[in-house]
Amino acid sequence: MLRNIVVPIFAVTCLSSTFADTEFQGSVPLELVKALLGNTSFGEPTIYSDLSSAFPEIDVPNELEIMGSIERGYGIAAVYSTRLTDSQARSALSEAFVQAGYMEFELPGMNRVRSGFVASNTIAPQAYNRFCHDSQGFLSHSYTEKNQRSTVTIAANPASDNRSCADQLAEQLQAMGRMGGRRGGLQQYLPIMELPETKPRRYSPFTGIGGYSGSRSGIETGASLSIDWEIEEVFNHFSDQISDQEWVVDSQNIGSSSATGSWTHSPEPGTDLIGTLTVLNLGEESFELKFQLTSLGGNNNTSFGVFRAN
Repeated sequence: MLRNIVVPIFAVTCLSSTFADTEFQGSVPLELVKALLGNTSFGEPTIYSDLSSAFPEIDVPNELEIMGSIERGYGIAAVYSTRLTDSQARSALSEAFVQAGYMEFELPGMNRVRSGFVASNTIAPQAYNRFCHDSQGFLSHSYTEKNQRSTVTIAANPASDNRSCADQLAEQLQAMGRMGGRRGGLQQYLPIMELPETKPRRYSPFTGIGGYSGSRSGIETGASLSIDWEIEEVFNHFSDQISDQEWVVDSQNIGSSSATGSWTHSPEPGTDLIGTLTVLNLGEESFELKFQLTSLGGNNNTSFGVFRAN
């Protein structure tokens, strides 16, 4: 009997230590880092305390201080520390890349648009600048803002196409043109609707954020929310955000089971939009959210029938 009691106690002790959530405060063991990164078909990654000798020869601005680099077979990434702002770092790096023989390789809609329903703690998506060299391949860089010194990551990927950068860019632009225009489409005009904050817990306060479905004249996005609020509180939480983004209220109706509101918006000449927010009370602190965006009149070809899930 004593043996049967001791075993469960020992198991509980092991579980407690396993899930202690002890964060590293100093250096992280190299073998652990490599294990977390995982192996590739090119072998395990190699991590350097300085710049890898295989990194392309580029006169990186003096304001960027190397922190380390990593080789993963399919490419190299170098991480720098800097006090430059995002725009300053982009400008300095763009100039350095062009001087090294690279050309800008940006496609319309390449950078993801942050719009629609988003979690309150969601970090705005990083914008990437991509450059191409006929023999060296591609470079891209991203910026992460920190309290003291921010970080800049430059990723280099070797050339995998025998065509020139200009030919590759022309083909991709032509393909996008056949698809009906800008990849972002109407999604770029969706207001940002942050879900309400709740008490910190291991799982998200909402059951999920839907993707986007659309046609040439409209796009729709949705989310599910679980929170101890009245339907009017939920509706006002989002309607206030929409109005703050230069959308003009057209109509609103709040009931016990559903709430709807419509807004108009003209973000640029020739683009007239109607946005409709719908909140459904499903009971048991559960709500279904939907925002439908419709383009009126002539400029309704900014979307080409995208169906995407997050």
